[in-house]
Amino acid sequence: MGTMLRIMRANGQSIFAYQPAPYRGPITLFQTTAQLRNTKGELTWGWHKLAQGGVIRIEVPGHHMNLLNDPHVNVLAEKLRIVLQQAQKTVGVTA
Repeated sequence: MGTMLRIMRANGQSIFAYQPAPYRGPITLFQTTAQLRNTKGELTWGWHKLAQGGVIRIEVPGHHMNLLNDPHVNVLAEKLRIVLQQAQKTVGVTA
C-alpha cells in the first residue's frame, strides 16, 4: 500500500474515532458572509454544544475559498489580532 493511501486511511479513521469533549471557555468562531448567507437555523453550527463559555461569532468578508486571499485575509488578520490581544489580557500574558 502506498504512503499516501496509508495517510488517507489513517486520517479517515481519526475523523470517525474522534469524540469532541466540552470546552470550559468560550470558542471564537469566524464565519464568512457567504457562509452566513447560506446558514439556516442555528448560527453556531453546533459549537454551542461544546463551548461551556459560549460562542463568540465574528463575521468576515468573503467565502471559504477566498478567505485567505486579498483583501479578505487582511480583515481576518485584523479581527484575529484583536481576539488574540483580548485573550492575552484575560490570562495575563504579555507579548
